[in-house]
Amino acid sequence: MDDQVTQICDAVLQKAKHFFGKNLLFFALVGSAGKNNYIAGWSDIDLLIVTKYFYEDQDVFQNLFNYSTHTGITILTQKEWYNLLVSQRILKYIDELNNGENIILYRSKNLSIPIVNHDLIFNNRDREIYSAIAKLKRLVVNRTNYREILKTIIYIQKLMLCTKKILVYQYSDLEKNFFINFKFRDKSFKSLINAYLNTTDLSLLKSYKNHFLKYLESIHW
Repeated sequence: MDDQVTQICDAVLQKAKHFFGKNLLFFALVGSAGKNNYIAGWSDIDLLIVTKYFYEDQDVFQNLFNYSTHTGITILTQKEWYNLLVSQRILKYIDELNNGENIILYRSKNLSIPIVNHDLIFNNRDREIYSAIAKLKRLVVNRTNYREILKTIIYIQKLMLCTKKILVYQYSDLEKNFFINFKFRDKSFKSLINAYLNTTDLSLLKSYKNHFLKYLESIHW
């Protein structure tokens, strides 16, 4: 695990144990960092917490942290966890946990990981796609930085693959499957991420963004 990721995880976990006490049931590093695919300056640090009860002041806990690295903390209650009353993104994280693909840093011996039926992930994909496309258009209109725009494009492509009942977790698998199923191929994600990190050629990102928006219009999604 990256040193910076380790430091942030350790700090948040210690504060979580202090804040939630015995009601803390689960703490995991998920997403790309949880699969040891962390890219400094690009990847988010996504943390998943499960507590026994709902905390009305859980926002207070989340606001304790102000890291330069993008850090997202999702807090679920035990009932939400077992009944899978979560977003599609969190469903995928739980599915990955069942496959041993994320890093569990704390787990109560009484808490089990629910089995995710993949139909739960696929069922709400259309609504999520429309919402994500609307978000992408807002980001473009507001001239948001390319990191957020590219991450939203990646999320849309993952959702579109869900319409084919395909789940992907690696960028290379996403590129390959998206081309096979939707015949869209432009730049590799590796080259786009490198362009963003090195700020050597933002025109590459602009071109990709424009190409993908035109592609979405062409298929009338």
